[in-house]
Amino acid sequence: MSREKARELRKAFRHNVAMLAGRYQESQSDQYPVEYRQREGAAILKELNGLEAGLSRELLLWNYAQRAEASRLRSSDPVGDAATETRRLREQLEASSLAEQYPSATQARNILLPEARRLIETGNLERAQVYLNAAKKHGVMDGSSEREINRILDRTVPHRYKAVAIEVAAVDELELARRDIAEARVTHKLGTSVEQVRASTAVKLADYKRQQEAVVLEQQHGITLPPAHE
Repeated sequence: MSREKARELRKAFRHNVAMLAGRYQESQSDQYPVEYRQREGAAILKELNGLEAGLSRELLLWNYAQRAEASRLRSSDPVGDAATETRRLREQLEASSLAEQYPSATQARNILLPEARRLIETGNLERAQVYLNAAKKHGVMDGSSEREINRILDRTVPHRYKAVAIEVAAVDELELARRDIAEARVTHKLGTSVEQVRASTAVKLADYKRQQEAVVLEQQHGITLPPAHE
């Protein structure tokens, strides 16, 4: 997976807006009549709206394709060798056996789930999953334990880690495109003063949100976000 296409789209947008801004500033020169300035300014701002809509549309299509690829990777649990497949079958049988040994929802909550949590803490994810699956057979779920297992697997299993990286990049590029749109209006002083203030606020909020997300991604997945204009 590469961010290259998304980056090219964003770079082209920034270039086109800069060219548009030059035309806008020239059209607003005092050497032209007020009517001309108003007419040309409105036409150029309409072009800007088209550029913004085009970037959003292209990035959404790119984002959709990336998420589809991530979903494919997440669901692609490779067929293992004979030993791996035998282990999986054994774990299924063990889950069924545990469910029979503790045949009530109360026992699942009081015995199976605590043991699953203990196994997660010791790093024995496969055994923990057996106990969680046994509890599920009685309709007892533990979303927190499931999320913790998935978090660890997302960081340690290659095809799952790649899926996470794709999902992160897809969301990040979409947010960066929205930031580019707002920043362009601020940088080139395009639109009304109210629109520019709104855009400036949007850029600041986007930067703050991205800084916070960067810390979480680094801690949870070991993923580092690139600079906004890389």
